[in-house]
Order: sequence, then C-alpha cells, then structure tokens
Amino acid sequence: MPRRHNTILHDRVALAAGAVPLEKDLPINPISFISIVLRLLNNGANAVPTLANMLGTITNVEVLLDGRSLAQASLADIAVLTQAIWGFPPLLQPLTKTDNNVINLVVHIPFGRRAWAIGEALPTTRKGDLVLRITPAAAFTGVDTLTLTVEVRQILDAAPERFLKYVTSTKTPTATGEHEVDLLTGPEYLGVLFYGTSVPNAAVQTASIAKLKLKVDDVEQMIPETRFESLFGEWQTTRHLGHQGFEHVHISDLAAGYTQFQDTGRPQYATHLWDHYLYLDFDPMKDLSYRLITRGRSRCHFVLTADVADAIRIIPIEVVGLTAEAGAPA
Repeated sequence: MPRRHNTILHDRVALAAGAVPLEKDLPINPISFISIVLRLLNNGANAVPTLANMLGTITNVEVLLDGRSLAQASLADIAVLTQAIWGFPPLLQPLTKTDNNVINLVVHIPFGRRAWAIGEALPTTRKGDLVLRITPAAAFTGVDTLTLTVEVRQILDAAPERFLKYVTSTKTPTATGEHEVDLLTGPEYLGVLFYGTSVPNAAVQTASIAKLKLKVDDVEQMIPETRFESLFGEWQTTRHLGHQGFEHVHISDLAAGYTQFQDTGRPQYATHLWDHYLYLDFDPMKDLSYRLITRGRSRCHFVLTADVADAIRIIPIEVVGLTAEAGAPA
C-alpha cells in the first residue's frame, strides 16, 4: 500500500542575493510535489513587501533528470501555475507593517494534478539522477534575512502512471500584431500558462497578448480565437482567485507614511501579480478528456496578437505517461 512521506531536504538555510545556484540531489522514491518555504523579515516600518518582491527572490527553479529539465520556471511562475492546476494560491502569512517581523511564504512544485495523487507523480529514480536547482535573484527588494527550506513529498511504494512536465520558453516580438509561438509536437498537453509584461490596467487597455488562437497542422483547434479579457476571466472564475489570498489585509494602526500593501489588484493600487497571467486549460474536467494530443502531427502553434511588443513567457504543461504505448498516459 502506498505511504505518504515528508522529507526535509534543506532546512532554514540563509539564502543571499546573487549567490550561486543551490543544487540538491532529490530522493529516489516517487515524488508528488516539492515545497519551497521562504522565511523572511519585513524590511522597513509601515511597509509590507509585495508578493511579487517575495517571489522575485528566486528567479529560477529547476528539477533535472539526467541533466534534462522536467520542471523549470521562476518561483512566481510556479506559484501561478500551481494555482492553475490545483486551484489554490501560495500560502502567505502573516502580513504586518512592523519592521523585522517574520513572513512565511510557501510555494509547491507539483508533479500531478492533485497533491498526493498515487497515479501522478515523478517515478522512482536512481540516486543522483534527479537534481533540484534553485537560483536566487541578484538583488532582493523589501526583504531582509531570507532563509530557504525545501521539503519533498514522497509516495513510498507507489507506481505512478504519469507525471507533469513544464519548461519555460520566452519570446519578445519585434513588432505589434500577430506572431507565432510553436509547441513541440509529440507531447500531450494539459494546459499552457502565459505571462505578458503589459496587461490592461486603469486607462491603459493594451496587452502583450491581446488575442490568441491555436492551430494544429495549420487548422484552428479548440481555440479558434479568444481575447485577453475573456480568457483571463475564464481561468480566474474556474479557480480560486489569486487576489483572494492577499487583498484583505487589515491593519488597525494606519500610521502616517504607511505604504499600502501593493498586491490588491484594484485600479487604485498597483497591478496584481496574477493580472499578468493567462491559463489555457485543456483539462477543465480533470479527466484528460480535453487534453491536446500532438503525437503524429507536423506542427502545433499559437498565433498571438500583441498590442505591445514586449516580453512574454510560455509554459506548456505536458502529461508524460509511463506506459509503453507510445508514451501515452493511461
């Protein structure tokens, strides 16, 4: 019978800005998810660091098997991706305006569509084959005395049938208008997470990804065309809003000079971190019925329409099967 197993891999060790990437061998047993725990001190009286500042302390998280990436993204992208898959934002507590008060932030790196799912997890590996690499940012903002804890959630005696794989790609178009982004053919996709530098906010209604469509072998599939506002609303209403975890911060003593917590996502404040993301869900029913199958296809690509020619990130989420039938999930 499978058994859950929590392991501390890296326990409250100081993480300095600009430090060399941390590398750790991961356990050999099947892994459901990895928990990244940041413990930090609030830097400054009457101020609270933004969620973007806290997540921005780690610019890259990577899980490698024999040197090949199985998961690779910034900590911020992984936090949003996990919300898109699991339906829950990262844990953040407590929030206070007092200098040097402790704040804890927990982000999970998932390898299945649900935590502890026996059938969806990284499979058993050999010692030294599976490596976690974490890269801190060159500088931290609003954060003091950062420590990092890494815990691994293993499922002993399990034989997973499949796992999730996601690796970031980037594109900056040279002009506004339509441009193309290819997906690898062969994999089966559960969804795609997009990040756009520019998003509608207040009086400015332009976006890095104003519209998108999906084509397979040059024929429109699933998404003949959709606009930013519609797709944003779709994924935010089918998952718990990222805003909900962070916008209701009640401070009893609104001292002079207090800097409002800036992740509320309301027009009178700064744009919320989540406002920059779109999630295209190919598995809304959580039963693999709508997944995008590209095996045997010549080309699969998105046509994105940009109002603003600036950087975007694309993170396709593959479901990798462990069965012998052409790598297809069971």
